[in-house]
Amino acid sequence: MQIEKDNINNSFNYNGLPCVYAKGKYFLFDPYSIKAASFKEKKKLFEQETINKLTETGFVLNNYAEFHQKKNEKHYTFILTTDCNLACDYCYTQSKNEKKYLDANLAINIFEQTTEKYDQQLFIQYFGGEPSLNFSTLRKITEYIKSKNDKAFFYITTNGVMPDNVLKYLCDNNFGFYLSIDGTKEYHDLSRKTLENGGSYDNVINTLDVILSKKLSVKIRTTVTEKNVENMPTFAEQLFLKGAKLLHFAPIVKVGNAKDYSDFQCERFQDQFIENLSIVLDLAKKYNAKVITPISLSLKRPLLPYCKIFDDTQKIIITPEGKQTLCFGAQGEFNPISNKFVFASFKSNPNSIEYNYSIKEELLSSFQANLKNNCKLCFAQFFCQGGCFAENFAENKSFTILNQDWCNFNRKIAYFLIMRIIEN
Repeated sequence: MQIEKDNINNSFNYNGLPCVYAKGKYFLFDPYSIKAASFKEKKKLFEQETINKLTETGFVLNNYAEFHQKKNEKHYTFILTTDCNLACDYCYTQSKNEKKYLDANLAINIFEQTTEKYDQQLFIQYFGGEPSLNFSTLRKITEYIKSKNDKAFFYITTNGVMPDNVLKYLCDNNFGFYLSIDGTKEYHDLSRKTLENGGSYDNVINTLDVILSKKLSVKIRTTVTEKNVENMPTFAEQLFLKGAKLLHFAPIVKVGNAKDYSDFQCERFQDQFIENLSIVLDLAKKYNAKVITPISLSLKRPLLPYCKIFDDTQKIIITPEGKQTLCFGAQGEFNPISNKFVFASFKSNPNSIEYNYSIKEELLSSFQANLKNNCKLCFAQFFCQGGCFAENFAENKSFTILNQDWCNFNRKIAYFLIMRIIEN
């Protein structure tokens, strides 16, 4: 599906809502209340009578979120290791540069220092690298937290290549899975190779089959590059026929891997991704499944930045060194941009936390600057809000100089998804 650049350029941010131009009309869409309205003349939108009528009919204007909303829940992500048993050619973590493993006692100490009460809703994610490579720490953290809160929900972001005893433990403890698969066998094995340069597909599909047989929660994530973009519909239907119900197709990002991937800049790749995403969404409807998109993540909620880095008191990400980071892409001190995101250190003896609040303050002020300046007129602002700070900094050494490749591609995706919702 080709999207006319003129249509995107004529689309704009209207009081915090996306207003997109198509077919000679301006379509206003409210992702918070799921409402839409169309106008033949742009000037009509700015009349006070129109603003009053939109508000009266349920449109939510200028609905900017307050950060640090208090809820009875807490999310922990423990990056158990930077080590990995695969050699994916687009990996963003730089994990092969330096292998780190989180100590179980340190992780438990951090949990104790940052948990105000045990009876709140707890969501515990294990991340990597490949987190199953630090299974002893995973098990010790899990058993400890379960002893404090038997209703805590545990899930793992994994490549699916793990020993049978590890998979059995995860299943026996009702883990949720965020499983990486990049396509049918031919396409998956192009990028997600073992350290011995073999394919990993058969191992991963075996893991998926076990998960589905146990009826456990599983979300499948596919990194889309020029190598596998054409495979999206075939792969999606294969998964839906297996019984998978939740898919996430994510275009490749450049942050962290220090490689010059041109996919973002390639118009053909962008158009093919959007065309195949449209087919995948139709297939999901046919099979009563769901595909995660930037729009679906933004519906029914106030305006928030792309990354939830400001929820650091409610969503805590712990690096293998035992420090708190605001970004999954800055996983450890070896990462060249870690000093921009790692803002807290935990000490075991005595128990204490050392914060560097200036790191948070710089990010928050950059977000506000993007909102006021760079993104002020952009119709995609409602789900993007300046995009990925790590992408911006990796590309331009600044949070407030936007990564234009990111912006252009995501504006296309936003335009397509908004029009799809309006037309349906």
